[in-house]
Amino acid sequence: MKYKIRTISVFHFVFTFMTILLSFSYIAYRFKEAADINPDELIVFITATLIIIGIYWISVKLTSGIAEIELTKREIEFNWLKKPILKSQDNLKFDLYEIDSWNIQREFHYDTLNISSNFSSMTISRFPEWRNDKDDYQSFINSFSNKIGSINKKKLKRNKRNEKSNQKVDDEKLIVDQEKVFKSSNLPKILLGVYIIVMILGVFYVYNNWNTGKSNILIVIAGLSGCIYYIKKYRQNRNQK
Repeated sequence: MKYKIRTISVFHFVFTFMTILLSFSYIAYRFKEAADINPDELIVFITATLIIIGIYWISVKLTSGIAEIELTKREIEFNWLKKPILKSQDNLKFDLYEIDSWNIQREFHYDTLNISSNFSSMTISRFPEWRNDKDDYQSFINSFSNKIGSINKKKLKRNKRNEKSNQKVDDEKLIVDQEKVFKSSNLPKILLGVYIIVMILGVFYVYNNWNTGKSNILIVIAGLSGCIYYIKKYRQNRNQK
């Protein structure tokens, strides 16, 4: 089966977006300082909004692309149909039985699939607006996870046969789902405690400095929203068990 997937380099997108935005902000500030302009606030707001949308569009164009993934009973092949300008990952092809681990991370505004083997690794990142109604990503995830589950079952059967026959054959290593390993460990509980402590300290800081006009209050509030997101994510993972 072949799957067409829209993908983006998240790191390069953020780096490009912030670089262009900060550069433009600096140029605009220097221009205003030199010209001593006092424009109408509404016009400034509308102009700034349009500029940010334009910077976002440019960043997406530089860092997004379309890939085709072919999944067979034995191999997985990744080929670019439209490679992003700022992306180093090349076309890849390797044996499914050589995969060591895989992991799906779902964060604020993007999903990332990592597949690692002895010889190479594959990363597919995407924004939420590029879900299964826009490409074949979800179909690929379902097929890939089923393939990995089937391979692990075969490996377990062979390992059990080797044990019964007392053959001196090394056990085949199972392909690890790192997301499941992470969820079953104590690390999420530790991180939950850290998030709760950070939230308490953050709320205390914002409460005491709300009327001081400190600019870093917005940064603290953004951090609190991140803590709330991860606490909610932890609860969702607990409910799925």
